[in-house]
Amino acid sequence: MSSNYNEVIARTLLATERNMVVNDNSTPLVIEPKGDSNAKYLCDFLQNNSQPLLKDLAKHGAILIRGFDIDTSAQFEQALLSIRGMSGMNELLLSEAGRTIADDTKFVFHTNALTKTGGRVTFDDFHSENYFSPDVPRFISFFCKQPSRFGGETGLVNLEKIYADLPSELKSKLEEKSCFAARYSLDEMAARYGLSVERLEAFCEKVGLCIDTQNDQRYVAVHKPSVISHPVKDNKVLLINFMNFPELQQAVMKVFLPDYKGIKWFYHKLNWHVPLLNSVIHPDGYLQTLYRRLRYGNSVHNGSNGSLESEKSKGVSTHFTSEDMKILAKSMRAHYSSFIWEKGDILIVDNMQMAHAGMPGYGSRDIKVMMCNPLKLPLTERGAGYYPVQEPSPNAQTLGSQILAFDAEYS
Repeated sequence: MSSNYNEVIARTLLATERNMVVNDNSTPLVIEPKGDSNAKYLCDFLQNNSQPLLKDLAKHGAILIRGFDIDTSAQFEQALLSIRGMSGMNELLLSEAGRTIADDTKFVFHTNALTKTGGRVTFDDFHSENYFSPDVPRFISFFCKQPSRFGGETGLVNLEKIYADLPSELKSKLEEKSCFAARYSLDEMAARYGLSVERLEAFCEKVGLCIDTQNDQRYVAVHKPSVISHPVKDNKVLLINFMNFPELQQAVMKVFLPDYKGIKWFYHKLNWHVPLLNSVIHPDGYLQTLYRRLRYGNSVHNGSNGSLESEKSKGVSTHFTSEDMKILAKSMRAHYSSFIWEKGDILIVDNMQMAHAGMPGYGSRDIKVMMCNPLKLPLTERGAGYYPVQEPSPNAQTLGSQILAFDAEYS
């Protein structure tokens, strides 16, 4: 099945550990204790078996570490950084609002302090992490401090297999030219990082970010390739965020609807058919989101407000027809995997292979996230839609760290 680890048990998930039936049981690979389960033992194991673990991560797309005594975000951080070659990311250029660091850690984030993610009424959008911002992690990891009462899985879809299912004509369009991802006000970005506009322009030129003008306003524009070759497997992978895909959300709910049976899902299904209920009165809706924004809005890590629309450039969703959306939704379900979260679980995901999303559920859910190994991707509109990704160097820095160093040099 995979590498032979003498110190632990390596296995696939049992049917009772999943809420849904899956077509491929190989994701994620489960690592659990054979004897000792304390945090130090786990760190030693991860350090001593780093290379085979990374190979298995590429093979399976995700690894679930289960049954060890991991109780805090700090222990989660220490465990992940025990893997040789794994480096944490904390300063992310143009990070989203609500991305704040968890207490007593350097690299562990709340999934979002402003908006509940996963374990709610609606489906989150499947996405490759940080698609809308320039700093993209090679790996992303989640730590479960508190699972939902029911549901609330972190769903995974295999983007390599989904890409293989797409029509040939669509593949050609995606590989031809990079697509617009997001744009950010140049003035707001300069104010956030304490740089003059002129100095910010120099930084953008240095790192390959485009500056665009729309309606007499200047923006930093982020463009991304839509298809990459996996740095280990060398296979083509779709690397996008499925937010703002017309008709896709309804198509996804339709193909997943048979998986949500029984009276406990009645309220969720009602909201799916009458979305206004969730938008207004449900705790996951506008009122709760407004409360979170009022409470946390002054955070120093409040984030950047990006626009996902452009008058000049096309986003990746414009390449997909209505029929493509149906094919995409069916492929997502066919290549879907998830598991029932347990307290103390650590999930490590290959962000160059798997997209993830918070699935519907109920009850308080506390999941922390850590991003590792910043990738260098082309960010200009002149780039091709296909890009062969290389493993990042051990000393690779995020653009967020680089702009802070640029600021210090200027000061």
